[in-house]
Amino acid sequence: MMGNTFEDHPMFLSGKAAISPLSQKIGIPLIVYLEDPLEDALHKPALRKKYANRIIRDLMIKLDSGSVHWQYKIGVGTAIVARLDNKPLSVGLLTAMHAYASMLLSKRYGRGDASKVQDSISPDDFKEFAIKFVDKAKKNFAKDWSYGFLFDIM
Repeated sequence: MMGNTFEDHPMFLSGKAAISPLSQKIGIPLIVYLEDPLEDALHKPALRKKYANRIIRDLMIKLDSGSVHWQYKIGVGTAIVARLDNKPLSVGLLTAMHAYASMLLSKRYGRGDASKVQDSISPDDFKEFAIKFVDKAKKNFAKDWSYGFLFDIM
């Protein structure tokens, strides 16, 4: 009989989960489990949009190239994400990590040597980005934007 720990969840036991390379490099390792991906997604273009999951796609970038394996580009569907360090994963932290991944893809990869981009990714680089991201969000979007998730990464 299984206990009540998160390690007993099927995502950890199935062999179908993967660790986000980006999250591991910035010191907040996340495990990603595709709960119900679109089977045979390459041959079902009409359904791909319905199963799109940009957050997972961006978190699963290959650091040496900035590309993503097709499994995480199309047909992802619903995914479960958890921190491997047993700390809580807040919506704010996941949002900042996705914004960081998006920035890497749009501003760093494709503009030079991918190995230099890979070398620039670090916990400190992410923290610096996250602080600016929250400051910008607070100024531009809502007076009550929470800074709470920064305690997880500082």
